[in-house]
Amino acid sequence: MNFREQMIRANGLEFSALEAGVRGAPVCICVHGFPDHARTWRFLLPVLANAGYYAIAPYTRGYTPGSIPANGSYHASTLAKDILGIIDALGEEQAILIGHDWGADAVYGASILAPERVRLLMVVLQKLVKDRKILFQGSGLGCNSKNLINEF
Repeated sequence: MNFREQMIRANGLEFSALEAGVRGAPVCICVHGFPDHARTWRFLLPVLANAGYYAIAPYTRGYTPGSIPANGSYHASTLAKDILGIIDALGEEQAILIGHDWGADAVYGASILAPERVRLLMVVLQKLVKDRKILFQGSGLGCNSKNLINEF
């Protein structure tokens, strides 16, 4: 296994994460789905690192003791804000985001909230949702179909 474990503090929580590559290289954040976990990306992380990226796969909120939110919020928009918080915690302006399943919803949300922070967006094995608005209704994102079309 060619990755290391680390802790990242973001949005008042402490996220465990797997990482590979050198800090200072372009950042690639791999976000797992449910019921998967960060080790889902164990084969991809070294490949990304060998391609010149700093690759990181955080365990999303609730997967480790430090990342259990007191308010019990696991909404897609909250997961999206966690991804943006992780970009901040890494001291980066932008990151490449790769998401799978629920992780795909999180990276979609991050790209809606802060498109300027997303260098590239990749979604792996996600169900097709004709109108992503459904996923973020009541989330405080203020999304409508027109905004979503403009963002994507």
